[in-house]
Amino acid sequence: MNNRELNELCKKIETAFRYDTDQRDVRLGSITAGGVFATMLRHQLGMICSKCTGRKMRGGLYRNEGKYCSGEHSGYYRRIMRQFYDCPEPFSGSFLPCPRCSRPIHDFSKDHILPVTKGGLEFDRENLQWMCLSCNISKGNRTGEEISTAYSI
Repeated sequence: MNNRELNELCKKIETAFRYDTDQRDVRLGSITAGGVFATMLRHQLGMICSKCTGRKMRGGLYRNEGKYCSGEHSGYYRRIMRQFYDCPEPFSGSFLPCPRCSRPIHDFSKDHILPVTKGGLEFDRENLQWMCLSCNISKGNRTGEEISTAYSI
């Protein structure tokens, strides 16, 4: 699974989790591996292995309880959880200026292009950008279009 496929799968998982928990417009920083696994299972998203499901859903004090059936499957789910919690690097090999003020960024701040409060996905890598902290604070929960129309009035 390449990075684009992983991002698309995680967008589907996050959307399904928001729908299931009736949290459509809030941040989901507390999403757990169990919640992700249950959402994937409930909505048949991604790779669903009956052995992994049996182990994850089994109760009691079994030695293999909660473990995945193979290293390959463990790596698959670990990669999905990393997508949710690891922040992408601020630079992709070059020093980029702030997208708002065009000055070199010294104090990094992760910004959601479409704010989470307006339906943007919190963990979607395509919805993240790096901004300087002062620009991000002044942007607040507005989109780029809302900011430009506010300045043109």
